[in-house]
Amino acid sequence: GWLCKGAMGTRMEGRGWGLLVKACCKPQGYTPLLSSIDFARIIQCVTFSPDGNNIACGVGSSVELRSEHTMELKGVMKGHSQNVYSVAWNHAGSLLASGSIDGTVRLWTPDGKEMGTLKGHDCHVLSVAYSPDGKFVASASGDIWRRGGTDCVKIWDVETMEEKGT
Repeated sequence: GWLCKGAMGTRMEGRGWGLLVKACCKPQGYTPLLSSIDFARIIQCVTFSPDGNNIACGVGSSVELRSEHTMELKGVMKGHSQNVYSVAWNHAGSLLASGSIDGTVRLWTPDGKEMGTLKGHDCHVLSVAYSPDGKFVASASGDIWRRGGTDCVKIWDVETMEEKGT
């Protein structure tokens, strides 16, 4: 499973297809907050927003935005055609990137508006990350298996939505 540290002494951990939140001061305090056994809704990834108030989860081919405190669903970002494998917030919390098996990276505002789609990978996107200044997004993909070890990581300019390097 995966693990993500959040604000106010909480951790998120993926086990199977569920999302568990643990209060760090309660070693046995796991509480399942979001769970799925539907293969179309597998929870592949999760991240806290920089302010710790929101959680973005890759659930099936969508990104769900939830309140960190209550897990209330605040919005669903749809656009990918296959499962989302990675989500990442920029440092300001004003943009969220998602990477999918469909080979694209999509950029979203916290209110769910899609700002753009970054296309250029030949295979599934496994990971996305913002540069510390938020001007660039890096994406890593399975292109290595299709291209004999080249073009596995791409750097994208967030403002122009153009690929800046591989």
